[in-house]
Amino acid sequence: MKIAIASGKGGTGKTTLATNFADSLAHSGMDIRLLDCDTEEPNVHLFFDIAETERRAVTMPIPKLLPDKCTGCGICGNVCRFSAIVNIGKMTIIHPGMCHGCTACWELCPENALEPSEKPLGELISGKADGISITYGKLHIGEMSGNRIIQAVKAKADANKLNIIDAPPGTSCPVVETLSEMDFVLLAAEPTPFGLANLRSIVELAERLSVPMGIVINRSTPEEDGIVESFAESRRISILGKIPLDRKIAELYSAGEIFSRRMPEYRAFFVELLSKIERAVSR
Repeated sequence: MKIAIASGKGGTGKTTLATNFADSLAHSGMDIRLLDCDTEEPNVHLFFDIAETERRAVTMPIPKLLPDKCTGCGICGNVCRFSAIVNIGKMTIIHPGMCHGCTACWELCPENALEPSEKPLGELISGKADGISITYGKLHIGEMSGNRIIQAVKAKADANKLNIIDAPPGTSCPVVETLSEMDFVLLAAEPTPFGLANLRSIVELAERLSVPMGIVINRSTPEEDGIVESFAESRRISILGKIPLDRKIAELYSAGEIFSRRMPEYRAFFVELLSKIERAVSR
């Protein structure tokens, strides 16, 4: 099973959920894969002492012009929907930073005047810690899209194991790439008006992708939870659990610790959370 943990914005507790969920289930004896798809700001690995097993570059094919073969026909510029190739008269100009690696330009060039070359986008890092297989990606500064790295991270999922995927925040293209082909999306929500607005946006995305979902309220208080509960009821989304507003949890997280290790009463909460997700998926 592949369970993505997502939110409409950063800071709602996605990584708190992902790390404690994975660690608690591994502690119960399950074989877990924890994948961090937030390639701009990966931080799952900060909570574990990882024994690294793999580190490799992730690249993307981009066109390289062979001037002696180019006739300036303009076909490459016409097929490039991202304006990475511009034809001015008989001159062909390539903007590598705008290329999305679709390969159409060199596939359709009648003169074979374009050939693929590899552009580094970032890194893929894998390792093990506390019985958990962990993979995360890092996008190089200045690169526009981490989707290729997200695809490489997701390729580390194992169909025979439980895969927990920490999605990027928000609802942009990297989130769409992450949530595609998920079995379930666990939404981290905070009970504030701003949190509700962002929860609404990620719910709409999950609905468009036809991925079943449930909500965990983070920093829960009896006085504030109603704002999320009313919305969830209106959209027929189950609230699968609540993590209370607790100074100790915040202090442990700020210190880079998995709070359920120091507060073991929460391990049963995360084990039961998986049972609730399994029941929701089976319906």
